[in-house]
Amino acid sequence: MADTTPNRVLEALSRAPTDLPGLLAAYGLGYEESILRGSSAIVVPRNGSGKVFIEVNATDPEPAKRIALAYEIARWVMARDKFLSQSQGRRTPGQSKPVRHDSPFAGERGVIDASTGIETRKILRMALEILVPKHQLKQILSENGGDVRDAARRFMVSDDTIRQKAIKSRFL
Repeated sequence: MADTTPNRVLEALSRAPTDLPGLLAAYGLGYEESILRGSSAIVVPRNGSGKVFIEVNATDPEPAKRIALAYEIARWVMARDKFLSQSQGRRTPGQSKPVRHDSPFAGERGVIDASTGIETRKILRMALEILVPKHQLKQILSENGGDVRDAARRFMVSDDTIRQKAIKSRFL
């Protein structure tokens, strides 16, 4: 299993933009881009191999790929044992095939992710913290005079993502 020491994870999260490939490596996850129909990303437990891959829709724009990837990393962190069981060929409750979702923003209150049993809002909150760590956002907005567009460019996400997080964090 990969070395998921806090130092490796913290290193991946230490500067904007978040080093998503470094975070994948820290958790021992594979990454692929392919053309997905009706999904932004899927988690693919490779039965019998002990490996889990995250596939992201190759046709999505880069900010959408980053949020979908961060969302799937968050799902992995929150439900790692379930995904590992699937990848090793053990039966677990829920799906044992690639896990699809229509949008990482389908996180209305009370909506439960069918494959993990976790409320989607919790997964989304963690994904946004992975992409735009609160302390980094505060620092960047204070340095650039509250320029949302500049912060979005530095974090490689949409202006709207930055605006929503900044308002929620009371930075704007």
